[in-house]
Amino acid sequence: MNDRFLRAFGLGCALSALAATTAGAATNTSTTRFSADTAGAQTLVRNPDGAVSTAVGSVKASALGVASGASSTTVARAAVDRYASMLGLGSGAQLHQVASRADADGTTVAYDQVAGDVPVYDGRVLVRVAKGGTAIKSITSSIAQTAPTSAGTATISAPDAQNAATAGIEGAAINAAPKLVVYTGVPFGAKPATLAYVTDVRSTTRALRQLVVTDAKTGAVIDRLDRLEAAKNRTVYDMNGGTSTGSFARGEGDPATGDADVDGAYNGTGATYDYYAHSFGRDSYDDNGAALLSFVHYGVGYENAFWDGAEMVYGDGFAVLDVTAHELTHAVTERTAGLEYADQSGALNEALSDMAGWDVDPGDSTMGEDLPIGAIRDMSNPGAYGQPATASQYVCTSSDNGGVHTNSGIPNKVYANLVSSLGRATAAQVRYRAQTTYLTPQSGFADARAAFVSAAGDVGANATTVANAWQSQGVTSTWAPSC
Repeated sequence: MNDRFLRAFGLGCALSALAATTAGAATNTSTTRFSADTAGAQTLVRNPDGAVSTAVGSVKASALGVASGASSTTVARAAVDRYASMLGLGSGAQLHQVASRADADGTTVAYDQVAGDVPVYDGRVLVRVAKGGTAIKSITSSIAQTAPTSAGTATISAPDAQNAATAGIEGAAINAAPKLVVYTGVPFGAKPATLAYVTDVRSTTRALRQLVVTDAKTGAVIDRLDRLEAAKNRTVYDMNGGTSTGSFARGEGDPATGDADVDGAYNGTGATYDYYAHSFGRDSYDDNGAALLSFVHYGVGYENAFWDGAEMVYGDGFAVLDVTAHELTHAVTERTAGLEYADQSGALNEALSDMAGWDVDPGDSTMGEDLPIGAIRDMSNPGAYGQPATASQYVCTSSDNGGVHTNSGIPNKVYANLVSSLGRATAAQVRYRAQTTYLTPQSGFADARAAFVSAAGDVGANATTVANAWQSQGVTSTWAPSC
């Protein structure tokens, strides 16, 4: 595997920074205001710190003090200002508008949280505005409340940060150069707010990908976030079978080679590309025609597959259809919702990949049934492979990045409910709409429920049926795990 440049997902031109004004309003006052503005027809999902992460409800532009005919960005800005304290945006919090994406049903206005002119890691707010700017439909808020109002100045350079990030990583290659951020940890507040560089690093000689967080004033590595999004949670180190380079095997339009893994990767990536193109009009994982790069016969006895930020990599026998779709969907999620690979958001990340994998290979409800080790998960019956199916069974653990491969059974079962009740084609539209329009990096299961319900209205699905699919698995509009 050699280093390749990836085009980052562009959110559009940067606009002027804005400060969310609260005029001293308390959170409960802001919440009461939102409830009144929606005439009580609203759903609020709260974080453990009390701030609202998802607010769903229709608020007319006139209730926001916006004149008729105002732009969607003006309506969105007014909503952010009016409900700032409810969303955890204190009087000093700043947002930077980075996109205004219109579609047939309305416009999503996206903001990044900033400290001065430095983005806050994972800080993001999405405001969904109805077509014509007549109302807002929802606000999704992923905000670090401990972020300072000013970031300060870095005293080490980006190249020095990159050297620190790659130190000790065999065969280190850079997926994305160091980016200066204010980092408060995953989840928010897990680390003291620090001006830091985040470097996306992978290894070309072993199964490893990390976001390495380096203090921008001391050069110390303060966190490492696992980003090796694998089909099955197993760690195997065997470097004797060739893990650093690969020779050309088959190109676009070439005939089958007779090698099951070469042809499996070729056919699987093609089928997955076609699925996204035909179902959603998406042109490859970045929606910009990115090349689909696969490596097969990785190592000796390596029973896994992974996406490392640049390419898909398979152990012997692992280049099968649903696994290929699973891995390629990690790339899609990375460039849309950006779900963190830990805890609830990580379980959602895994589940979205399983959902797409099942759609591409719908013959039965199991994942990986064609692997040499046999199936590894069952969408309809998570318990068959040791996964929880209901929220009451949610597993609190520090292993597996907070149980991302375990707790994914809950949203997987929700999707099985949706396929059964809505049909696969409609269920897929709901899922993709939620993934690309409403979810933010640290969304949890209750946020996902709200996102799927909002998406249902956008694609013409029955919102009550979608809500019931989550409710049946114990994920209420306010559910939160005990840990």
